[in-house]
Amino acid sequence: MPEALTKREIDSLAITARILELKKLQQALSELSSKSRRKKLTADQVTARVSTFKSGGESVSMKNADLSGEWLSGLDLHDAKLNQSVLDNANLSGSNLSRADMSGVQAIEVELDHANLESVIARDSSLRASSMQGARLTRPT
Repeated sequence: MPEALTKREIDSLAITARILELKKLQQALSELSSKSRRKKLTADQVTARVSTFKSGGESVSMKNADLSGEWLSGLDLHDAKLNQSVLDNANLSGSNLSRADMSGVQAIEVELDHANLESVIARDSSLRASSMQGARLTRPT
């Protein structure tokens, strides 16, 4: 995929790919456009944000963040705003994501084992080839 495409060229290619059902081109264009507008956050930066916001009683916002490949295991991310973020190859095992807004999230090969996913908003999200063993999806009765 050429790096020097304009936004207009990328949009035109995306429409053509969608019409012709060219899945690999659609994925490549999606990754190209999403990487250009996402802020890469490290596990340390996420941990610092969570600590800061939780002490103030607010929910942490990481909309449009690139959290791919980060080790975020065990973090308390309840009520977090993760809209349109990329979580590819991230490890969120044992994390508390209850009531998190994960709409539009791309999560390929993410680890969610034993995570709390109660009341997560996941509209238009893509969760593929991911592990969710022992994850809690509903409230215990």
